Amino acid sequence: MPCIDRLPAIPLLASDPYLSIWMPADTMTQTDACHWSGPAKPIRGVLTVDGAACRFLGAGPEPEADLTELKVTATRTCFTSEFAGVRLETCFASPALPQDLDLPLLRASAGAGAGGGGQHSDVGQQ
Repeated sequence: MPCIDRLPAIPLLASDPYLSIWMPADTMTQTDACHWSGPAKPIRGVLTVDGAACRFLGAGPEPEADLTELKVTATRTCFTSEFAGVRLETCFASPALPQDLDLPLLRASAGAGAGGGGQHSDVGQQ
């Protein structure tokens, strides 16, 4: 059963009012991200498994990956998507508190692995 936090909008890149990008939807692929004040700020992610592409972030023509987990804390948004037996974990983090100005303001990371012990000849993310 999926474990998904339900929020009015999902924070992606939020370090201050000038850099504050959110996903205004229930899933990561329903629409494009936008600035908190309204203008669209598309951030898109595509996962390719054995030559077949799917979206794990943002709007687009590719089919959607299944969102299986979404966790949001004060400093990070992490979500897990699955497609064709591959599990992709993506995390957007703001690891620095305002007094930690020597650290990066934002960080995005992703990791993919075969689910259920399957083998794949080609897995890529854009």
